[in-house]
Amino acid sequence: MVYYFDMASNVHLSLSLVFLSLFILFYILIKKRDFYANLKSILPFLISVSVISSFSYLLKAEIVSRYFQSDEMEFILGLMLWILILITSIKIIVFVIFDYFILHKLKIRFIKLIKDIVIIILYTIGILIIFNFYLNIKVTAILATSAVLTVVAGFSLQDILGD
Repeated sequence: MVYYFDMASNVHLSLSLVFLSLFILFYILIKKRDFYANLKSILPFLISVSVISSFSYLLKAEIVSRYFQSDEMEFILGLMLWILILITSIKIIVFVIFDYFILHKLKIRFIKLIKDIVIIILYTIGILIIFNFYLNIKVTAILATSAVLTVVAGFSLQDILGD
């Protein structure tokens, strides 16, 4: 008996293996040095992405899809998967840039506000990408509205930031 898996299901399996490997790597790093203790907050997200990706892979398998087929379930799992990938990626990027590179290697102290602004910008870009490519919501109207809100916020905070 031959089972057929399409390219999307192979991507889900690969994604699952990559995030499971990252989990193992980060777990080993946490056990080796105290500096990597900040990575503990990433571990649950790595496991979640791996489990949801594996479940999505199983849903696409011919043997499972014969008995259980739900487009809504695939859509919700896909959306959850992309959101978890976004959260996990941003946490890893912020750790590597701020905690490891700037703070640990360069020994430069920075204001937490800068880190928070970068995190907000990364989440905003990630959510707009998910809106545009996964949900097929055009983001031009959202960007135009946010530009107007930015101008209003800038003018209202001008006195506070000037001090």
